[in-house]
Amino acid sequence: MKVALVSVDYGVDPGARMLVPAIRIDAFARELARLGHEVVVVAPTPPEAPDDVVRVGLEALEHSVFGADRVVAYRLPTGLASRLGGLGTPVVYDLFVPYLAEHLSALALGRLTVADRRLLRLAAVDQLRSIAAGGAFVCPSERARDFWLGLLGGVGRLDPETYARDPSLRSLIDVVPLGIPERPPRPARPVLKGVVRGIDARDAVLLWAGGIWDWLDPLTVIRAVAGVASRRDDVRLFFLGGERSAMTETATALARQLGLLGRVVFFNEGCVAYEERAGYLLEADLGVCAHLDSLEARFAFRTRLLDHFWAGLPTITTRGDELGELVGRRGLGRALPAGDVEGWEGAIEQLLDDEDERERIRANLAAVREELAWPR
Repeated sequence: MKVALVSVDYGVDPGARMLVPAIRIDAFARELARLGHEVVVVAPTPPEAPDDVVRVGLEALEHSVFGADRVVAYRLPTGLASRLGGLGTPVVYDLFVPYLAEHLSALALGRLTVADRRLLRLAAVDQLRSIAAGGAFVCPSERARDFWLGLLGGVGRLDPETYARDPSLRSLIDVVPLGIPERPPRPARPVLKGVVRGIDARDAVLLWAGGIWDWLDPLTVIRAVAGVASRRDDVRLFFLGGERSAMTETATALARQLGLLGRVVFFNEGCVAYEERAGYLLEADLGVCAHLDSLEARFAFRTRLLDHFWAGLPTITTRGDELGELVGRRGLGRALPAGDVEGWEGAIEQLLDDEDERERIRANLAAVREELAWPR
């Protein structure tokens, strides 16, 4: 088949930070081409590609999708989606992000401008439109599939005819997780230890390998690191994501209040290119990620945890989301209750002090890495 993969929102330029919809489109293209399909990726800034994947800019969007047997997209302009529906071209929507669940926290905080709130609500409505009109859907987990099945029922997509054709409804919506690169990460140059001022070559680095969004909980991690740092002087916490959010400002203020900012706790300035993240992951001793007890956590499938698995990085995280539960179930580190500062302190010290356990965790991570590799 000829398959058009569309990323109208985010570029996939390797020199820029890639958001999840673009990461998935890029991987889908590679794997579909490997299976022998004719693949074209339509994106704002298409990067270099293997010979078997054609990449074009958005100016070629209509030409590319109208000549395709299948179209796969995170979202499409409303008019274009309607015309494709009229032609009978099947559109598969990638429902990786449950948009409303993820952004309810930002809306509830009341810190957004009227324009910001309008954009978020329009995006949620746009996603509902896609659910009503799409030919089929993919999502990252069985838990997420339950969420989307509820919404599909709510917009009238679960009718007797659809059920009669396929009682499992897998032909309507099925699971395609976010994968891990086949090749292990390789550092290009030193980026943390002995490079960032205040982080020595002998320090133990805890890496927060992503942005600090309003539904996440860096505050519990900072308070736990403060407790650990009162007993040992070799622990450093590094936040990799450079995006500014309300939670970023709150986390920075807490680190400053506790006397840790620039001494024990560090916030990266600016964004790290997607292709350069490997160096940070490989220099870290532990990966950390915490979230609030919220609706978003129930359906999350966190890219940063997959990066931990890819790099063989023992992980401490909050339980409750899909991959947090995997950390606890498969022995990949520690999965703790939301807001458990004391538990975080104990987990950090135990894992830093027990090399044997870290080795066992790395062996477990190697098995998980095989299971979640993109070709599989």
